[in-house]
Order: sequence, then C-alpha cells, then structure tokens
Amino acid sequence: MRRMVSQWVRSFTCVMLAVSICGAADKNSDKKVVAPTSVDTGTFTIIVSGRKVASETFHVDQHPDGSTISSELKTDDPGLNKAIQDSEMSMQPNGLLKKYTWKEVTPGKSQIVVEPQDEQFMVSHVTETPSTPAKDTVHALAPGTSIMDENFYSHMEVLTWKYMAFGCKLNAQGQTECKWLPLRMPIFVPHQQQFAIAEMTYKGMTKLNYNGKEAEFKTFSLVLEDPSDFKAEGGNCLLWFNDQNKLVRVLIASDNMEVLRD
Repeated sequence: MRRMVSQWVRSFTCVMLAVSICGAADKNSDKKVVAPTSVDTGTFTIIVSGRKVASETFHVDQHPDGSTISSELKTDDPGLNKAIQDSEMSMQPNGLLKKYTWKEVTPGKSQIVVEPQDEQFMVSHVTETPSTPAKDTVHALAPGTSIMDENFYSHMEVLTWKYMAFGCKLNAQGQTECKWLPLRMPIFVPHQQQFAIAEMTYKGMTKLNYNGKEAEFKTFSLVLEDPSDFKAEGGNCLLWFNDQNKLVRVLIASDNMEVLRD
C-alpha cells in the first residue's frame, strides 16, 4: 500500500485563490453560522493488478474562512491487514495551508501534523504512539507549498485544480480564458518528510470508457521530480477529469495501479 471553464473556475477560485472576482464577504458573516458549501464528495476505489485493495471516501468543503479536504482510507483486500487512516487539510481563502493532520485509526495510533511556522517555514509534528512525545522537524517551505499524501487521491484532485486555476484568467470581456502550459509546483510529502516538485501538464481531451459510456475527458500528466535522494512513489501518473472538473480516474502504470471514482 502506497503512503500517498467558466462558472467552475469562478467557484474554485473562490475556494482556493480568493481573487477579486469572487466578490466581497458578507459583513455580518461573523455574526451567524454559515453552513459549508460542498465542492466535491465521493469515493475512489484503488485497484492494484486488477484487484481492489482500498477505498478513499473524501469531502471538499468551502467555508467562510477557507476550505477543508477531509478523507478516510480503508483497506478492502482480505489479504491485507485491516487499516484505516484519516486526513484533514484546511486552507485559507487564498489557498495557503492552515494545517494538515493525518491519523492512523487502526492498527496503530500514529499521527502527523503539518502547519506553517511563519511565511518561510513549515513545522511537522510526528507522533508514533499516543504515549510518546512528538518529534518536530522544521522545513524551509512556504505555506503555499501543497500537501500531497500519496494515499489520498483527493490531494491529486486539489493539486490539479490549482494548476487549472493558475492557467485561467478573465479577458477584457469578462470571460474566462484558460491556457494550460506545463507548470512545476512545490509539494510536501508528509510520510516521507520530504519536499518534491510536481510537474503538471495538460495532455488535451481524450476518450475514456467510464461507467459503461464512452466520453471525452480532460487529461493531465503528473510527474514527481526528486530534488534529493528521496524516491517519490507513484511518480508518474495520468489523471482524467470530467466536464465538471472532477477527478474520475488515475493511472500509475509503473505500479500497475488504477484509481476510479465510484
């Protein structure tokens, strides 16, 4: 198991980048409870060598003060030890990290917390067991660095949304125009405690048979570049997004792995 566009662009930019087109906040929003808005929710089935081994259930929600991505990973293969992991990533309206928490629910109780120390550094707190003190490590990474836990494919979806948003802007007529060129983005892999570069490239529209129907999907390649001796697992992926810009399939050929949205 690996330790892993018009209206939509406006919506995602509101969630992740907080640009001016989103409009001003409600002045009375701090006086009332505002229910979160669901941006995406679903389940990814993880298949290795044609056999289902795990599933990830995830929720991406927009809040008045930012957004959260929460996930639960469960092993489903009888040949594997039962394991459950939870994660939650919270971000500011401008997409900067507030806090990332990963917890092992079973069989162990380890935990990783990553949060900004200031504008130039992140600190990681790793706890092996509830009875042992956390080991703190400071990394020279800005809060704009994306978290990518290799077990949670919702993180790949959010990273691709960032890539899409970076390539889109409003023209003089107020219409959204997108030009998706290759882009290198910094990421932090919590379980490896390592920094890496994710190079995202738009490959165009390709046909895919999904849920018994053939349709065209936006296709992206994701390559993790290793700036040190650390070897990123799943370092070469293909990702397919539907017309609602939701991730429906991931293919990691080197691991004979496929991830499908239910």
